[in-house]
Amino acid sequence: MNALKPLVLAASSMLLLVGCGQPASRLGSEGSLKTAVPVDSGAYGFPVQPGMPEWALFNSHETMLAALQVPEATLNAMSTADLVETCLTYPLFMDVFAYDDPQQGFDHVSQEFNGLTELLYRPDAATILLSRYKRMDPSAIDPAWGLKEQGDFGFEFKKVELLLSQEELLNTLSRDELVELLVEGGVKADLKRSRDEIFGAWGRASTARMVGRVSITLGDATASPSTADFLSRGAWPGDVTIDEVLANGALLARKPSQNGGDR
Repeated sequence: MNALKPLVLAASSMLLLVGCGQPASRLGSEGSLKTAVPVDSGAYGFPVQPGMPEWALFNSHETMLAALQVPEATLNAMSTADLVETCLTYPLFMDVFAYDDPQQGFDHVSQEFNGLTELLYRPDAATILLSRYKRMDPSAIDPAWGLKEQGDFGFEFKKVELLLSQEELLNTLSRDELVELLVEGGVKADLKRSRDEIFGAWGRASTARMVGRVSITLGDATASPSTADFLSRGAWPGDVTIDEVLANGALLARKPSQNGGDR
């Protein structure tokens, strides 16, 4: 972790405090960011969220973390669909990007938040995330949105793609589901490119890394050392690498399966 991490965490927490006019549980709802994925009513309602007066009373990142843990009994009784929504509305998810690279950030944040820790153990989590991802539309952008709404919209895709890049979750998908995710990733990348002013190169990099990780799970071992480093850590790869990974994923998706729906 780099030495600036505490400063970045503080900045991200302050951004949550001053930049959110509505509770985080509304982000990604059909009525706000138009991802066409309504927030499930069974998701955990974080008792303290950005925009609430109580949020300003936190005096450290550690007290925020403690206040945002899901009670154990609630967590154990929660359906996986509700757990997915809970994790995607976790107010400190953006801390993932306060580390040297997204994977290091995710590893730390998933250890700090018990909802993400639990999600990685759920055998049906990836299937539910895939279903959600297919319903998300990068072109569903409201022209009236300001920079904050545009940023929130792009971040929703990064969160789902980051989750669908995790080895623990990818290993639970069948070959048919993995190929379906490859195809969907290609569609999303094309749509993101058409709205580059919203998603930018980093938005496409998020999709490309997910596609590349899916390709590895399917047994592809053609990545160069530099591409392999990008797929492992998520650090900036360059436009050429992004395009190569996406093109390779498209080719792999068109290959006939040797084992039906299994791997």
